[in-house]
Parts: sequence; structure tokens; C-alpha cells
Amino acid sequence: DENATNAANSFYFTDENNHILSFDEASAQYNSLTSSKKHRLKMHISFEAPCDGYVYLYANELDGIGYVHKGDHFTTTMDMPNLNDAFSSIYYMVVLKQDLFDKFYKQASQNQLEDITIQNDTITGTTNYDEDGYTMLSIPYDKGWSAYIDGKEVDIENPYDTGLYVKTPAGKHTLELKFVPYGMKTSKRITYGFWLFTLFLWFGGQFIKRHKKS
Repeated sequence: DENATNAANSFYFTDENNHILSFDEASAQYNSLTSSKKHRLKMHISFEAPCDGYVYLYANELDGIGYVHKGDHFTTTMDMPNLNDAFSSIYYMVVLKQDLFDKFYKQASQNQLEDITIQNDTITGTTNYDEDGYTMLSIPYDKGWSAYIDGKEVDIENPYDTGLYVKTPAGKHTLELKFVPYGMKTSKRITYGFWLFTLFLWFGGQFIKRHKKS
């Protein structure tokens, strides 16, 4: 809101001359720019922290801003266009609470993928968790990834558009991830279908020839 530049939990845009823009004006400028050009559009964020912790701007991806204390009212400025942040009328600020972060870090450090091997398009490792949970990998999500636990294919989840999440049972298991470009999967299916159809026509032709002779 360009009329509330100091209001908590708000944002507004300015141009290269630091003139405040309406949302429609900012949108028009954003659509005319590309990431290869000099950043000319800036987004100004005003935020009041609800708790202690690390704060992130969440649009396309989580974009780290810094550490905050509960009640802090701070402002920050970000260049646009930004490869991490899409243009939108609504943005979310995510605060990772310090106490939960400490607990998460301790648990994550005790439960990791071990004996990792990487060969061509395959990543293999061993899990040994005390409880059921998720194996989180900081690999960009792509439809080409497939996951297997003890040789059985399982789903890959992508709740935050930030990585690969594989639901993993407690106990010792082998986790395998394979990557095949998504378009290649489709092309393989088309190729297999073509060869099956060709074989069907060939065997059908042979059958008809023998039937005519008999």
C-alpha cells in the first residue's frame, strides 16, 4: 500500500528514481523488465516480528532476511525482478522460531542420510531413524526425480517448493533417488508404444499371409 509506507506488515514499490508506485504501475514495470537487466524496481517491506527467530520472505522460494526479536518493527528493501521472488499482491513472511529451530537442528543432526553414494543419475544412502519421519534433501524439486525405499517406489513431496521430501519409516532402510528428465519419460513411453505397435503390425501381417496361404 503506497499510502502506508510505515505501517507494520505492509509493502510498497518504488521506481529507479525512488518514486512510490501504485500496484498497477509496479506490475507494468515488473512485466517490462527481465532478470538480465539492471534492477530498477524496488520492494520496500515493513514487518513486525511476532517472535524471536530467523525471518524469510516467501514468494517463489524462501528468501532469508535476517534474525529478529519479538516486537521488532523493521524495514528492508529488495531489488526486483528477483529470481527468488515472484511479483504478487500478497507476500508471506515466515519466522522460524528459535526454540523450534534449536530442537529441529538437534534432531536433524542425529538423523541423517548416511553411506551416501552418487553415481551418474542415482543417489543412494542409508537411513536409521528412531521414529517415522521425512528425509529432506536440499535438491531443487523436479518431476524427473523418483524415490525408492528398499527397492519399492515411494512418493516425493514438495510442500514448500524448496527441496525433496521423502516420507521415511523408522529403522534401517536404503533410500535411492533416480533422476530421468521428465520429457524423456514421456518420450520413452512414446518410443515403447511405437515399437509395440510396429511389432503388432508385423506379427499381424505374418498371420494374415499364413492364413491366406492355408
